[in-house]
Amino acid sequence: MTGTLVALAACGASDFNYTPNATQQSAGAQDTYFLEYCAGSGMKMKPGYPPDVSGGPGGHAAFYLEGACRDASAGYPTLRMCDDFPAGAGQGAGVSMDGNFSNANWTVTSDRDFFYNGGLAKGERLTAGVFRQVQHTAESMGILDGLVFRPELFNDKPAGMSDEDFRYGLSVGTDYGLTMGRGLYCARVPVSRPQMVRMVAFLNAKNAMYKTGPRHFTSSIIEDNCVHLPHNALAACDVMSPWPTNGFIPFALFDFPVPKNDFVNVMRRTNDTRMDDLLALYDDLPARRQLLEFGRLPSEPGALASAYPPHAPNDVFGTKLDLIFYDTPGLGAYPGWFDQIFSEPRYMDATANLHYFAALYAHLAVSRRPVGFWENKVDVSDRASFAAFYARYYERLATLRAEIERQLGGEGPNPAMGLSRDDAAGVALAAG
Repeated sequence: MTGTLVALAACGASDFNYTPNATQQSAGAQDTYFLEYCAGSGMKMKPGYPPDVSGGPGGHAAFYLEGACRDASAGYPTLRMCDDFPAGAGQGAGVSMDGNFSNANWTVTSDRDFFYNGGLAKGERLTAGVFRQVQHTAESMGILDGLVFRPELFNDKPAGMSDEDFRYGLSVGTDYGLTMGRGLYCARVPVSRPQMVRMVAFLNAKNAMYKTGPRHFTSSIIEDNCVHLPHNALAACDVMSPWPTNGFIPFALFDFPVPKNDFVNVMRRTNDTRMDDLLALYDDLPARRQLLEFGRLPSEPGALASAYPPHAPNDVFGTKLDLIFYDTPGLGAYPGWFDQIFSEPRYMDATANLHYFAALYAHLAVSRRPVGFWENKVDVSDRASFAAFYARYYERLATLRAEIERQLGGEGPNPAMGLSRDDAAGVALAAG
């Protein structure tokens, strides 16, 4: 990160103590399939626990897929769709890109709790002994099976430490046990089964490029970093626009993914895409494809934010951590957008989120204009396609309104629930 474009919000430790509301937690069962994107802080390892995996405030991005499972029989990081799902709700896999690998882009952990917490109970002290046990558990799970680490890393291996212990030591806090050393800001994005199938195929293809060579994976902060992977997994099923990798460096330098920024991008895309201008939505290619192919709108209920503080008490890692934006100091919009996400209930609380979308969708339905109003503004060659888009838009809107009413118990939208004054103005604006 270079020059004055970097906003180093590092004057004090970041706050990761936004407690997810209980209704937000229970809402996970309603969203059968989802991707949870997490922007993690840097790590500060205390002396005496080699290898030292400390990292700077740029942080790390990793993600959890509900409904996709690790294929343990593959002997190499591979995903498959979970068996007996959704009957076995709670099945999923944590995925993390790691620049230590040379024959893979990412690895996968099959247990959600172990991926996030290393299996530690809340309030359990992370001692040296517990820390070693977590790594031995990761070894027994085979999280790094089939992976080749860059050989130069072993130049720093402590005398007497096995290669396998060294590999799992390098991976802790990045590929598993994220909150043992990091604080997290996470965005849960509901998707359909076909969208999850598309993401699994994208991710497996990404690893397949490096599995047997001759191509070796090389990470790059500018050209191919840990944020590209979850962002482009969402782009593969048209939630986000794709972020090219290995592009022209002078251009990439001013337009590359940063964990905290992209957390904000994902939350805004899935909650705040303007929904009243059907021409703009039609011209938004991911939004158009997501609706026509997957039957979903770019902003729908259930895309909720949460935050997870680093584990405490903690003898191994420091817990006063920071995570920066890549933005113009004092002028950039990201800090304000971030503060909005963690101050307005509709972004974190499932019930407030439902009420917000109930009000928004009611306004959109009432302000509906006939297809002819829009077709007159569309190129003649696009009118048939736009008519199909228009029909699907209002079909989905009706479906969502009925589902929201069912979840709210028929009480209907309550704009006072979770809507700030700015929210209410935004709903009115979105309605035209």
